[in-house]
Amino acid sequence: METSAIKKISHLSTERRAMLVGMSEAGLKYTEISQNTGISKSTIKDIVHRYHVQGSVETAPRSGRPKKLVDRDL
Repeated sequence: METSAIKKISHLSTERRAMLVGMSEAGLKYTEISQNTGISKSTIKDIVHRYHVQGSVETAPRSGRPKKLVDRDL
C-alpha cells in the first residue's frame, strides 16, 4: 500500500509577498522570481494578481466562527 505525502501549507509573510510583488514590478518574469526564491510560479502569479485587484498584499480575514475566548486570553 502506497502512502501519499501530505504537504504542509506554509503562509508567506506580508514582507515576503511585498518582495515578490516588487520583483514583478521591477520587470522580472514569474519564472525568474521562482528560480530566485524557490516559490512556485503559480503562487507568485496569484499574489501579484491579488495585489493588482485588491491593492494590497495583506491576507484577507478568514471567514467562520470566531474562536472561543477563555479567561487567560482576557
